[in-house]
Amino acid sequence: MDTALIENNRVAQVWIDTSRGNLNLPVDFSGELVEFETGTVIAGMFWDGSVLLNPPAPTPTAKDVNTERDRRQQIAVPVQVDTNTSFYVDVDDKSRTFILAVTEMANIITAAGNSDLIDFTGADNITRSLTPDAIRLMSVQVFQELARIQAKAREIKNTDPIPANFKDDAHWA
Repeated sequence: MDTALIENNRVAQVWIDTSRGNLNLPVDFSGELVEFETGTVIAGMFWDGSVLLNPPAPTPTAKDVNTERDRRQQIAVPVQVDTNTSFYVDVDDKSRTFILAVTEMANIITAAGNSDLIDFTGADNITRSLTPDAIRLMSVQVFQELARIQAKAREIKNTDPIPANFKDDAHWA
């Protein structure tokens, strides 16, 4: 048997396998001692006098949603730059900086009247030779997806209360 110290209807402390007499009570304890089957009680559970209940899950916060938003904004983004060319693009911070730089390079090439192809390596580690228009289209799709995720995070944070299952893909679609 395990013995639990119950204070204010909450399991404050647990002594494992007290059948062997290894119960050392704190000097200043207040509450009641209750015995349970070994392995059925953990600190933090609620005790209503007859039934043990798990504590409720903490209510998600805006900070939790921001963390999930940041995680999602690091996941490679699918792009389609023409009818035959689609691939995933890495969007971590360094990759975003590179996407902006290669987009500027596409603009410079176009302004110079050239149509040189630009090599770009996708998340699949395959290098593709893309037109300046394809590079710009890729950039637009990447940043539209990042903005969409940002907007979904704002939408979730404006929900009161924030849904407990806010990490589910359905909330981010």
